[in-house]
Parts: sequence; C-alpha cells; structure tokens
Amino acid sequence: MVEGPKYHRHAQLLRQALLTRRLRVVSEAQLRSLVGCKVLEVFAVGKELFILFGIRWDESRRGSGVRLHFGHGGGYLVERGAERWGPKAAGGGHCRDGPAALTMEFSADGDADDPLRFLLWNDLGSFYGHVSVEYLRAVEARSIFDINAPKEAFALATARGLFLQSEELVVDLLMDQSRLPGVGNIIKCEGLFAARIFPLRRSCELSADEWTNLLEELHRFSDLWYQHCQKSQDGQHMGCCHLMRIYGHWTCSSCQGPISLIKEGRRQRITYFCPRCQPGSEPARRPHSHRQELPVELPPCKCGFLPALLQVRSGVHFAMSDDRRPYLSCSQRRGSKYDDGGCGLPGPWDGCGFHSWLDEISPLPNCDCQAPSLLRRVVGMKENGRYFLRCRQRRCRFRCWLKLALPEHDVRRSGRWRRPAEDAESSSPQTSSSEKDVLPDVSGWDSDRPREPPMAGYKTKRWGKR
Repeated sequence: MVEGPKYHRHAQLLRQALLTRRLRVVSEAQLRSLVGCKVLEVFAVGKELFILFGIRWDESRRGSGVRLHFGHGGGYLVERGAERWGPKAAGGGHCRDGPAALTMEFSADGDADDPLRFLLWNDLGSFYGHVSVEYLRAVEARSIFDINAPKEAFALATARGLFLQSEELVVDLLMDQSRLPGVGNIIKCEGLFAARIFPLRRSCELSADEWTNLLEELHRFSDLWYQHCQKSQDGQHMGCCHLMRIYGHWTCSSCQGPISLIKEGRRQRITYFCPRCQPGSEPARRPHSHRQELPVELPPCKCGFLPALLQVRSGVHFAMSDDRRPYLSCSQRRGSKYDDGGCGLPGPWDGCGFHSWLDEISPLPNCDCQAPSLLRRVVGMKENGRYFLRCRQRRCRFRCWLKLALPEHDVRRSGRWRRPAEDAESSSPQTSSSEKDVLPDVSGWDSDRPREPPMAGYKTKRWGKR
C-alpha cells in the first residue's frame, strides 16, 4: 500500500534522476505535447506524484505536467544504462505482468548519449495522465494540509477548524484526499489508535483538543514512516511493519485485548481499532449460535499460535486458478512483499513462514447449488471478526459459520492457549494486514470445555420459513 510518506520519497528519488532532463520519446499520445520540454520539478502532494515540465519556448517558465498514482503497486522502473532501480526492478517484490503501460525516454541536456527510460505499469490501481497548469496550482494550494508537510508548514489550526464543522464520520473525513492529502488506511488506523479516538464518531463530536491530538498523532506516525523511507536508495522496502501498533494486529499492543476490523462508513475502507482503548457508543455484542456451524481444528503455526485465515487475491500471492482460495498463514506476519507490507528489515513481523490450504485440512461443504462455497468475513460491528461460507454466485441462501480452534491435544500440551472462560474475550491472536483477510474468532472459546470431533461435519438445525 503506497501512502503519503512513500510518495514523498519516490519524488525525491525521481527528482535526482529526472531534474533538468529533456523528454525525447513518450509512448502515450496524450503526453506527446511534452516532447522536447525539460523537467523543472518533481514533487508529491498527498498520494499523488507530479513531473512538472517547462514551456518549450521558455524553459524557465512552468508549464503542464504528468500526474502519477501508484495505487497498491508503486509500479515504476528507471533504466539508465545497465542500472535498474525502482519497485519493479529485481528484488522489489512487485510482479511485472506484461509490458509497461507508459514509457518515457529522457536525455541529459546537451548529451544524447546518456538516455534514461522511465517505465510505469498500470496494475493494482496505478494510473497516469496529463494535467494542466491550473490543476497543478490547485494541488500546490492544498499542500499545506499534506500529512507529510513539515510540521511548521502544516496548517493545523485551519484544518481543525474545518473538521469541527463537518458531520462526516472520522474514518471518512481522514481519507478525503482533498482535505487531508496523504492519509491512507495505515496512517488513519495508527493515528486513531494513538489518539484513542473511536473511528465511527462524527467529526463535529470531537473537541478541539481531540482534533489537535489526532492530527498531531497522524503527522507523527507519517513522519516516522517517512524517516524509514529515506533509507531506501532504490525505491524498495519502504514498508512500516516495524512501526505499526494496531494495523494488521490480532491483539492490542496496549491492553492485549482483541482487535476489531470493520469496513464501515461512506468510503467502505478497512479500519483496525481496539474496542477497549478506543471506546465508542456501539454496545459490545456476544457471538450468536447459528443454524449451521462447522467446527474446524487448525494446526498451530511454527510459532505455536493459532494461524491466520486469509484468502488468495487473483494474480497477487499465488496462481490465478487459486483465486479466493482460503489458506492459513503465520499470525505474526504483517503483509507481503508484493503489497509492500514487508519493510525489508528482519523481525517478528516476518512470522515463521507457515502456509497451508484450509480445504486440505478440513473439507469445506458445498452450497445448496452443489458448487464450491465462498469464504467471507464479517467486517461490520455485529458479529465482527467471524467468518462463514456462502454461495459463490449468490444463487441460494446457503450459509455456514466456521468455528476455528487448535486441536485438543495441542491445547493440553501447551499452557499458551489455556485460559479461564472469563478471560476468553480479552485475548485473541494478531491480524494480517491484507484487506481480504479473514480473522479467527476465539473470543468465546473455553479451552477446558469438551468440543465435538473436528471432522464430524457441520451442525444443522431445521430452517424456519424463508
């Protein structure tokens, strides 16, 4: 996931490579009016990067430019002779599927023998386009609200005054790039957690002091991430796994309680939060017993923890044929190299490398259409964190809830998972950082209570009227 700190570091690297060079060849028709123009500036505002060109007949005068958005992939490559660097270069972790969507060839001023090629891929949300001088001026005008702007240049008082008058949910307002550029899912979650703000509060409900504290925490985390990004000299390994305290976790780093993952609000973006450290008006709900439930015993990962239950995203982790296939992974791992969850530093966020397919451990029932069912996770406030099987095509009303636990002999052998029933809701494993993750719910599990055999099939009660 590419957020504000990464864009600013990519702008620094590309500025060093492209500044004062002249565009000679471009593969996109809409950018051919820039051929022959010299690069005057490369800068980033929020989650957008701009290459600003001069006017052909007056090279010192600012003209139009190219707008780049890297999406989730950060997919560019810089070639200069035998030198190759960028997220799409070898070791960057970003797959190069097919040819580049945009190719720009630059030459040093007065030296045609020193060419430089800039290649951009448009996978995973990346895009580019030609922007006018007026658009660039409007972007620079809102740079004072960029979460990565220097602290002395950030218009904190103005932003706080605007947000106090808004009726939007805090989770929606923080992700509005026109009012607070550069904030993504990770910065949003970390700032809300550090400021102890419930994510579903209305913006106008927060006091001036709460908004001040929240904006300062957002800026502080973003600055820490940017300091790490500055260590990268090739545009790779800019993840922030070692800095995250709430995003991608299963248990709270402060109270050790369970983490909730929701997808609420107008923007429907994922949000991790701790119900204890960030209390809100939403009442706590106990999980219900459902008509169809399938108990599944999972093998512990090499760390000895209950593994995380995830889903394959097509073309990202594994082969295309395994799209949406559920698998188990180490609960200590934060993201992957492909989505830049990895920060390139060794540590506990890398996990133990455990991997296993769920359907190879326990056969999953088909839906009423006799087709393979689809695994989904609840990301609302009700039944949060639980997961179920449903019809892949939504043609029938089949729904089967899963109950995951470690095998009985592993529970008795290790005291790690033995806890009294009254403490069962206060702890759970830690989460993965993928937006498609499915999180095991062990909140209602008592290790001393006898349970049904793991492969006895799912329990079925008689359905009422439909």
